[in-house]
Amino acid sequence: MSREPARTSSLIADTCCMKKTAQRKRSYVERLRPDVLASVILITLGFLFFADILFSSKNFYYRDILNFHYPLRKILIDSYANGRLPLWNPFIYLGQPMLANPNYMAFYPTNLFHLVLSFNYAFKLHFLIHPILGGLGTYFFLRRLALRSIPALAGAIAYQFSGPVLSFLNLYNLLPATALIPWIGWTFQGALRGHRVRRTMLFGFLLALQVIAFEPILFQCCIFLILALSIFYLLEQENRKGALRILVFVLCPALAFAAGLAAVQIVPTLELLPLSARGSGLGYSMASGWSMHPVDLMNLFVPNFYGVLYTIDSTASWGEAFHEFREAYLVSFFMGSVTLLLAAMAFFSARSRLRTVLGSFAALSLLLALGKFAPLYPLLYRHLPLFDLGRYPCKYFLLTALLVSMLAAMGLEAIIDRLAAQRMRWSMKGALVAGLAAGGVFLCLGLMWTAKSDGLAAMVRDATPSKLADAKNYPAIAAGLARSFVATGAFLMLGAFIPLAWQRIRRSAEILGVLLLLLLAGELMPQNIGLSPLISDADVDYVPELADLIRQQGPDAPFRSVTPDYLTPEPDNLILRAPNRSVAWRVLYNKRSGRNLDGIRQKLQYSLDRPIDYLNSRESAVLADRGANLPEANKLTLLANLNCPMVPAIGEVQDPRLTLLGTMDTHSNLDYRLYRLKDVLPRAYFATGVIQTRSAEESLNRLLEATSPLHNTVILDSAPGLETRPASTDLNSVRITRYENNRVACEIRAMSAGYLVLLDSWYPGWKAYLDGQRVDVLRANYAFRAVAVKPGAHHVEFVFKPVSFYIGATISCTALLIGAVAAIFAAAIRRRAAAAETRNG
Repeated sequence: MSREPARTSSLIADTCCMKKTAQRKRSYVERLRPDVLASVILITLGFLFFADILFSSKNFYYRDILNFHYPLRKILIDSYANGRLPLWNPFIYLGQPMLANPNYMAFYPTNLFHLVLSFNYAFKLHFLIHPILGGLGTYFFLRRLALRSIPALAGAIAYQFSGPVLSFLNLYNLLPATALIPWIGWTFQGALRGHRVRRTMLFGFLLALQVIAFEPILFQCCIFLILALSIFYLLEQENRKGALRILVFVLCPALAFAAGLAAVQIVPTLELLPLSARGSGLGYSMASGWSMHPVDLMNLFVPNFYGVLYTIDSTASWGEAFHEFREAYLVSFFMGSVTLLLAAMAFFSARSRLRTVLGSFAALSLLLALGKFAPLYPLLYRHLPLFDLGRYPCKYFLLTALLVSMLAAMGLEAIIDRLAAQRMRWSMKGALVAGLAAGGVFLCLGLMWTAKSDGLAAMVRDATPSKLADAKNYPAIAAGLARSFVATGAFLMLGAFIPLAWQRIRRSAEILGVLLLLLLAGELMPQNIGLSPLISDADVDYVPELADLIRQQGPDAPFRSVTPDYLTPEPDNLILRAPNRSVAWRVLYNKRSGRNLDGIRQKLQYSLDRPIDYLNSRESAVLADRGANLPEANKLTLLANLNCPMVPAIGEVQDPRLTLLGTMDTHSNLDYRLYRLKDVLPRAYFATGVIQTRSAEESLNRLLEATSPLHNTVILDSAPGLETRPASTDLNSVRITRYENNRVACEIRAMSAGYLVLLDSWYPGWKAYLDGQRVDVLRANYAFRAVAVKPGAHHVEFVFKPVSFYIGATISCTALLIGAVAAIFAAAIRRRAAAAETRNG
């Protein structure tokens, strides 16, 4: 009898618990509904914005995308497809580490696209997802800062479709930061609020991704954002000491976890940096190049401020005088007049601490973006080591764009709150009236210049360098600039007028928020849709005649080529035969003339060239710089000593060692030819003669001063106890039996003692095995490898086994295991706590 009441009370308790759980679920779903809707809107807008490329065979190509990142991505994915670790790239700069160079992003998640998609589609999908992820990250970041959905959506749209974010579509390796930085802020803010183990691990994971796609300036932007949120968190807490402990509890494990996960990238990169051309730091002129010019501040308001950018010879654009006498690095800083007006309205937000912190760091990042045009950057460059590794300060503006977008969300929230309370202050009305007046000024200037553009054209002409002045189409530039001023004025006036008029209408403030959101999107999306030009896949896959000819006429053994401007620099009178003035024809010209690395796809290897990232070996950089200043005859001797039998050149080259193989049509007025260079050293040869030097510099001088190829002779500076000796006349032979990225095998028949010389870059991590026994790898001919060999038949194998990679991989695996265990234990503790709460409830 006594069991029935107990059973009944238990059923009642269970029923109550089920009702409470259902209520919690309904509450959670109701809170989630606007976030789902906002996410769908951001993704849909992203798909619509990128519809042209998403649903066609077009691809990105501008700047370094097609001539640098695309072929390097091919090598990386081919390594994975062949079951090899992407450790070494033998195709460029005499050979260089692959995984150690962050530009390859060897462990970045978008590599997974290549598992299921064609190479070209997977390649362009890397571009498409990051702005969309950046918008989503900004939205949820703002929501975590307790902003309502409509203002948060406005901030996300302002960031996702801003000029700076879309400009990064032209920068393959830098683009991930546009998505990662907002999500890093979201996870960090979440870790400070609760569920710290799980969110701290997620925060560390995203930091690790930013390190894997490492770039010094953008990594600093992450640090600045974390610092801003830390200051805001401390300001918000009454118990500052307790808050500081929580900060330490979150930051220290997260940073350690991030460093551990990214160790597989960090450790090899730290080994590469001091050995690379970038290791001694960048000179101030290079580090501060492409700083954001003060004139660029006008581009924040005025779209397409510098005209139509993507034309041959930049006839429809201007502004080179402000951008190192070239095109701008970030092709647009356009944030939109509506965005900037809303950001100014954040001054009236009740979130004074958040506004102050975001505004301060937006000003700081803007100041850093100005680079050499502001006093702060030179001081930081001289006194902080990290600043001499980064270059092009305008990249700091990405953080400015994010923070300004967040301020715009706060400004929209402030307007909605004031109108909902039906008490808009006179100060806010005055600010809106000032915006209305500023819009009127822009509109009047635009209309005046539309009617009569001579004055504007004269101003543009005065701001154009004299050597570029004759090529410009000033009437077209002035007409486009006038239209941009009209658009700015119209949108700014609408953005200020609608809130002022809405106060009279007295309708729902939320509807006003939607209208301003639509106005913001209407200003940004149409104006920024052309910031990333496209090219057809047929042109991407196009195999130039030069690459085919080099492959057909080249030897069967491994060999190298060189870019045509090494022997004969390109003259200034280039004229392209193109059906229109699109800059895509310049890209195709570069492919046809062999001026990029496109031949890598045909397994061509290149020798001397100026790198884009300055992460080639210091020796290859010195050879390229010093070799470029040699007389033509010495240049050819150097190429012979670097295993370069195939030499493209511009025009006719008179030298008895050269045999003309053919001419190439590059659709230009320049005559491109391909020559075969005689008496070239093979990739691997046997040397009995030794030139012993006392330093690497002396070895370099001996190599550059050579008047004939070093047949049967090797220059050594790393073999103490040896003396210079002449070469013997014995007949020795070397044959390469296996040549792969990370492994080279040779068969030797030596009649006397000597050295096997392999003309691939010397670098720590290369191991040599003579008949299965480990032997020392000597630095030969200044930049290459050699192994001492005794008389007889031998098998020599070079294998790239960098200790730095295995150390980094071990640390990363350990960190991943620790993180997984911590997350499992944290989840178990949360489940037990939830069960206890349910029972007690």
